[in-house]
Amino acid sequence: MSPITCSSTRSPRCSRTVDSNLANGGKGQPWEEFRDRYRDSGRDLVLWFGRKRCGLTLRALAQRVGGLDYTSVGLGVKRFEQRLLVNKKLRHLTDQVDKALRL
Repeated sequence: MSPITCSSTRSPRCSRTVDSNLANGGKGQPWEEFRDRYRDSGRDLVLWFGRKRCGLTLRALAQRVGGLDYTSVGLGVKRFEQRLLVNKKLRHLTDQVDKALRL
């Protein structure tokens, strides 16, 4: 599982953890295997959820995922948002994770 958990009052679903299996498209890889991959959609999805759904700061996200600085986190979130605009499959994956977090 990814280390992104939060207990933000911004959204009740943030009390759950983003399962790395969902975040990585169901490939079943542990967080440690894909978190450092450049432009990995799973990693950027976890960062995006931490920022947009949980309201974590870039610095807080960087500390939680380990090995990244806050500028890298910000770029990952921005890239993911841009890909969401044009990639239907990625939007579907995001919807699946969003639904899983609402349970």
